[in-house]
Amino acid sequence: MAAVLLEIVRNLIGKRIFHTSDGRARLGPLRIEKNDILCVLDECKFPVILRKVDSHYVFVGCAYMPGFMDGETASLVEKGEATLEELLIR
Repeated sequence: MAAVLLEIVRNLIGKRIFHTSDGRARLGPLRIEKNDILCVLDECKFPVILRKVDSHYVFVGCAYMPGFMDGETASLVEKGEATLEELLIR
C-alpha cells in the first residue's frame, strides 16, 4: 500500500487540478492559466496544454485526461465531435 501511495504522490508533484470549459476536472501542469488550450497532438499519446502567444503556440505541459489518452480521440474526429487544426508550435 505504501508503494502505491508513493507512486501517486510522485505523479502529482508539479501538477494541479484544473477544470475544462465543460466543468470537468483534469490534471495538468502548475503553470496552466485560464484560456490555455487543451490539445491532443497527432502521434502523441497524451493531451498537452498549449498557450497562444501572438501568432504561435507554446508548450505549457502535459495533461492527464481519462478517455483522451493513447489515441482515443481519433474516434471523436471520425464522429464529428472534434476537429483537426494545424498549429505552429515553437
